[in-house]
Amino acid sequence: MPSLLTVTDLFPWVTLGIALLIGVIVGAERETARAHAALGLRDIVLTSAMGWITGRLDEPLIGIAVMLGIVALMIVHRPRTESHIGVTTEFAVISVFLMSYALGLTREASLVVLIVALSIALALLLDAKSTVKRVFKEVITEKEVADAIRFLAIIFIILPLLPDGRFGPYEFFSPRTLWVAVILVTGVSFVGYFLEKFLGLKLGTWLVAVLGGMVSTTVMTQTFAKQAAANPDRLRIAWQAATLSNSIQFPRLLILLLVTAPGLAQMTVVALLPAFAAGLIMSAIIGHGPVTVGDAKPPLQNPLRLWPALQFAVYMAGVSIVGAVLYDVLGDGGLYLTSAIGAILDVDAIALNAADRVGAGIMDLQAGQIVLVIAVGSNMIVKSILAATSGSFQFFIRMLFSFAVMFAAAALGLLL
Repeated sequence: MPSLLTVTDLFPWVTLGIALLIGVIVGAERETARAHAALGLRDIVLTSAMGWITGRLDEPLIGIAVMLGIVALMIVHRPRTESHIGVTTEFAVISVFLMSYALGLTREASLVVLIVALSIALALLLDAKSTVKRVFKEVITEKEVADAIRFLAIIFIILPLLPDGRFGPYEFFSPRTLWVAVILVTGVSFVGYFLEKFLGLKLGTWLVAVLGGMVSTTVMTQTFAKQAAANPDRLRIAWQAATLSNSIQFPRLLILLLVTAPGLAQMTVVALLPAFAAGLIMSAIIGHGPVTVGDAKPPLQNPLRLWPALQFAVYMAGVSIVGAVLYDVLGDGGLYLTSAIGAILDVDAIALNAADRVGAGIMDLQAGQIVLVIAVGSNMIVKSILAATSGSFQFFIRMLFSFAVMFAAAALGLLL
């Protein structure tokens, strides 16, 4: 009695069917664009069949020869008309051949799934010709595309080249850490630009404030201070967004403490939640009222603003060396002063350090609570200085008031 076909036996036929289906899908899409394409449905289906057969032969030289032959045929039969100026169809045919070749060659089901996904993406891209053209002609400007490329360059080209580690007196200079700060500042500005462009000034700014507040409230304060200084009409919404962003710091700290030191979180929740609530209420009050013409249609700035980010990195380096010198002079005895200095750059690091000390029994809960209060207060002072140096005097005064309200709410929670 003949045995039934196994999954292994059926696998080649399944891949052949998928290869032909890819040819049909891509060929049908190109057939609808026949006025601009020299190749149609039958040509592309035959290409997929040849690709699959060549893959089954498992001879790379034959595969290369067949692909070169297909390319030569497309060159010979390419229309010589002015209306046929693109090579989209030719690249689509080569892609179909390569995917079909891979289907004939592979024995892995996971690769088949990947090829199917790639073929669907290819068909969608081919079908979205008018949409893509409209986006890059009417929606995205040439300047925005160029700035996007530069932003990717500072992340994926410059950052990997920078040495890891600390250098200089007191090891204050950390190139990679400072460049990460540059990426954060430019990234917030870059993302905020597009959110504002597509969602509007208020909604885009609020979203940036919330998301940025989860990463770095110091960066957000500096970013909104720059906006307020560059565009006085944005003063109110920049103040509102900076206040909202800084209020996010308190639930973020609470979550960190809940994970690392639940006992310390239980003691500080009476301060962190009131400060968070005060920040939200302040933000709502600031944003209450009619939108002015200046707020409604502000001039959009360049997507990538690298110079303010570099200034912020220099500021970080200066604060770092000052803190290192003070720590070296005072020694380990100044625990609270050390916390204040450390929080100039990062409250989370001080919070995690305090939580670790409390968990290890080195520090009691009361001392841990004092360390956190000093760290938050110190960080607010630094952000007030940033608001003054990066923004206008009006923005500085308003942020000073916001910080005072949030700190007073935290202090009141502790006292009660």
